[in-house]
Amino acid sequence: MKAFIPIDITDARFVSSTIAEPAAAEPAWNSGTTYAQDAEVSVITTDSHLVYKSLVAGNNNNPPASSPDKWFLKGYTNRFRMFDWNQGNPSKGLSPVTVTVKPGRRINAVMLEGLRAATVAITVQDGVGEPTVLTINKDLLNRHATTPYEWCFSPFVYDKV
Repeated sequence: MKAFIPIDITDARFVSSTIAEPAAAEPAWNSGTTYAQDAEVSVITTDSHLVYKSLVAGNNNNPPASSPDKWFLKGYTNRFRMFDWNQGNPSKGLSPVTVTVKPGRRINAVMLEGLRAATVAITVQDGVGEPTVLTINKDLLNRHATTPYEWCFSPFVYDKV
């Protein structure tokens, strides 16, 4: 068994993603807007990409981060949800989803947990725009079959990376 020390993906380490922020279902909070109960808003600042849910009707001019009686912290925005270690809520986007991160130091492992995709490609470069040092491509959509019947009738399942 190997244990790895994880790296927080902050704005300084996050380069790009094909997942938009804020997502259509996560509009940015506006102090002049009155929000209904259960309305969701995003608050995006440096190293903070959070979604809040309104707890009351007529919620107006109450900053989510400083009004816990009016807003419930739901979690990260869709774009940054994939980096939240404490939740089982994946980021969702149109295929292909491409994410570029810059760890800022040497790493020896990449973990893709809970991934649901047909394929995955990992490209490791010696810096952004620098030469590629490693490429991994894996087909995740498999049919685990040992007999002709299973080959014809068993469903496809998603493999782990």
